[in-house]
Formats: sequence, C-alpha cells, structure tokens
Amino acid sequence: MSKSSLKKMEMLKNNLPDQELSDGLKILNRAKMGLTGQNKVWLAQNVIYTSLLTNNYISIELTSKSISEEIMITEREGIQPDFSFHQHGPQQQFGNYGLAFATDMCNWANFFAGTPFSFDQPKIENLRNYLLNGLKWVVWKDIFDISACGRQLFPNTQTEKARMLAGVYKTFSKVDTLLKTQYGAALDNFEGNIHFWRSDMTIHRRTGFYSSVRMASNRVVGAESWFFFDDAIICLGAGIKTNQNKIVATTVNQSFLKGEVLISQNGKSSVLNMGMHKFQKVNWVIHDNWGYSFPGMAKLNIENETRTGAWSYVMGPMSDKLINTTIFQLWFDHGTRPQNGSYSYIVLPGASPDNIEKLAAEFEIISNTEEQQSVKSKNGAISGIVFYQKGSDNDIGYAPKRG
Repeated sequence: MSKSSLKKMEMLKNNLPDQELSDGLKILNRAKMGLTGQNKVWLAQNVIYTSLLTNNYISIELTSKSISEEIMITEREGIQPDFSFHQHGPQQQFGNYGLAFATDMCNWANFFAGTPFSFDQPKIENLRNYLLNGLKWVVWKDIFDISACGRQLFPNTQTEKARMLAGVYKTFSKVDTLLKTQYGAALDNFEGNIHFWRSDMTIHRRTGFYSSVRMASNRVVGAESWFFFDDAIICLGAGIKTNQNKIVATTVNQSFLKGEVLISQNGKSSVLNMGMHKFQKVNWVIHDNWGYSFPGMAKLNIENETRTGAWSYVMGPMSDKLINTTIFQLWFDHGTRPQNGSYSYIVLPGASPDNIEKLAAEFEIISNTEEQQSVKSKNGAISGIVFYQKGSDNDIGYAPKRG
C-alpha cells in the first residue's frame, strides 16, 4: 500500500466504511518489524499507521521506539561514523536509502514532537549531524551529485532529489529549532573538501565548480589517486591490471556534448570534428570550459557524436522511447587484460586555449608508480603524496620519522 494511501486512510478513518477499513488493515497487518536501516523504517511505518488506525497506544509506543533506534551512529547499515549512509552492505547510499531515511526520520521527528513518543536529544543530534555534516555536501546549486544517487537513475533525478532534501531541512528546522538558520542555509553554495572515509568518497567544492570521487570496484587492481588543489585536480594511475579477459579503460569525462571540443596535439590546437577519434600525442583537451592537460602528451580516445538510447536501458520499467543526443567522452584505453597500465592528467576548471598551458604549468607530478604517487605546486605551497609501501619523498620535502 502506498504512503499516500496510508495517510488518506488515517485522515478518513472515522468516515471509512467498515469493509474498506477492514480490507486496508489486512494489507497493513502483513508488515512485521525486522531488517535494519531504512528497510526497517519502511516496515515500522506500516505498523505505526496500523496502530494509529486502530488507536493502539502501546503499539505506537513500541513502534516509534523501534524507529528511533535506527537513528544511531553505526558501522553496520545506517548512519556511519563519517556521516555518510550505508545500506545493503558497505555501499554509500546518500541519495537512495539515505535520502529516504532522512525524509522519513525528520517527518516522524516532527510528527511526534511534543508527544510522549518524541525522539530524545541524542537522536535529534544524530539526525542533525547526518544532515549538516553529511547530506548537504552532495548537493551543488540545486543538483544532487549523480554518484550519490545510487541505482535511482532516471530523468530529473538529480533536481528532484535536491528538491526533496530541501524539504527535509525545512521540516527538521521545526524540530531542531536552535539551528533553524543553519538548516535554512544548508544548501547554499559553500567551499570545502571532505573525505567520507567509510564510503570511499571525496567531495571538493569551490565557488565555481564541484567535483567528487567515489570508488566501488575490486575488479581492476592498481594504484590510483586524486590530488585536490584549490582550482585543479591531478589524477594519477599506475600498475593497472586485471586477470579478466576484458578491455580496461579509464574515463576522464563522459557527458552531454556542450559546444565545441578543442584539442592540442604536438603543440597545435584545433576544433575537433564530430565522430570517433584516436590520438597518439595529446597535450590538452577543452570541453564546456573544463580543461584536461596531459603531461608528456597522451594516447587518448575521444568521442563526440550522436548516440541513440532509451531510459529503459538503465531501468527496465522506464520509457523505451528512443532518444537521440550528442555526447562527449574522453578516455584512456589500456587494452585487453592490461598488466601495467598507467595514466596522468590535470583537470582545470575554467580553462581556455589561452590559459590552459599556464595553469597546468603551476603543478608538477613527482612520482606515479605502484609504490608511490606524489605531486606539488610549483610555488611549493601545496604538496600531496600517497605511499603504497614504506618510503620517503625528498622532492616534496617529506620523510617519515624513524622510530
């Protein structure tokens, strides 16, 4: 039974014919308490509605307590210690189960406020931290990060989820009134960098752009790292290998085509014609004001052409109407069953043919191996290093203490 039907039954229960009420309760009585995380909340909600329809005070008390028990910090399913959200194992679920969890919990917190069933202060604080230190990071200018949407990929999903989250903050501000101002400003543009270590996800926010990295695969082995500077991202990969007899690729970007694709090869720049292209010595590529610089030149594939598809390819129940649109895709092809693939590139937001080489020259890649990856800014202000085994890097002035 849908949530809207449940609410209508509750509102009209005193005017419902006995048979309709009885039929509705038969369906609701199928719900039993169990499971964990948001799945438990969904089941418990049906039990609460049944209790409300039958005026069962004891059942409401028990079920509201059961729901509130899920508002905890856990390393199992639910809110994680880093304020990300997991469901179905260690999977980041901000926009699917996590958004539903926030929506339902905040609604119930508001519904039960001022009653004997109200959530206690530690539960309110857990919801507060999840909303203000977790969920708010994945919305950028009314767009929900697609890598945080989980399997719910459908038309307008990113704007719809951002709209839903805005409603969550509005609802919870009525409960956690001391932080009403913070909830009102939660989805305003802000700068910062956060790593959700429980979910292998990093988010980098600046006034002019948003970027995120999420890892969720063990099919390909390799050393991969992303170094976030104020206005640049350096991406390194080394020792890329797989034992599966399949082609392995590293995608630099894949999006709808927006305007021209500019490319520089061997120091000569040009506008790229439509089609599928393979290049041997690429200096840089620019599309939609985003620049991609390839130190030492790179072997790359670029596609800027029309593709045909349907939303049913992504989710079966959706429309099978064919849609034609132009796309942009840029990637490294490591070949079939690679054993030592590698890549390096610098992402430069706001790049143009006039400034991309100057912007890229502000950074230096020191090392890109399976043992160590390190970079630094030429002015020495910022350095980054990833060790995959014991070592040091005197080039960026770092050596671990002995002891």
